[in-house]
Amino acid sequence: MIDVLDLAGYLLYLNREEAEQAGDEAVSSIDPMKLQKLLFYCQGYSLALTGEPLFEDPIEAWQYGPVVRKVYKRYQKYRGSYLPLNLVETPPPLNDCAASIARLVMRDKGKFSAAALMKMTHEEPSWQEARQKEKTACGYNPFACELLSLKKMRQDFEKDLTAEMSDEEEKKLWNSAGREPTEEEWKEIALSI
Repeated sequence: MIDVLDLAGYLLYLNREEAEQAGDEAVSSIDPMKLQKLLFYCQGYSLALTGEPLFEDPIEAWQYGPVVRKVYKRYQKYRGSYLPLNLVETPPPLNDCAASIARLVMRDKGKFSAAALMKMTHEEPSWQEARQKEKTACGYNPFACELLSLKKMRQDFEKDLTAEMSDEEEKKLWNSAGREPTEEEWKEIALSI
């Protein structure tokens, strides 16, 4: 597993690269809320593609979507504004698989705004389940900290990532995550769908 702050830094580095390719007036497209949602999707993609979590920090079901508290604390002073492009000058050290998943998530989800990603995460069964547990346990609390289930995330993302793909697209997706699935992983996926 990798440090979630390294993953956050890598996402910011990818954002910086993309902004710089856009031209002279490069601006960030990531604020703290969007960063949190991208981390959620990185974890979900990793669980679906490799069967393993990318990072060990828990994801909490906050009112506005999934949040990794450690990352929230690091970037909370930027709340309400975009994160400066110069926060990350060089890419943090990630293994190839983690870097591939981060690039995949940025390609698939990076184009969306924080508000759009928040809405998308509110549709995710793992977030809904955690919020429902919190409501059932102690009534509605907008700052509740119920944890998202990695098992539930894995089930949901495996379904989502493979349900509408041809075999060729699925193989390409696995390859973009850094490796092909083993025969046992293919069997497990087939049983879960």
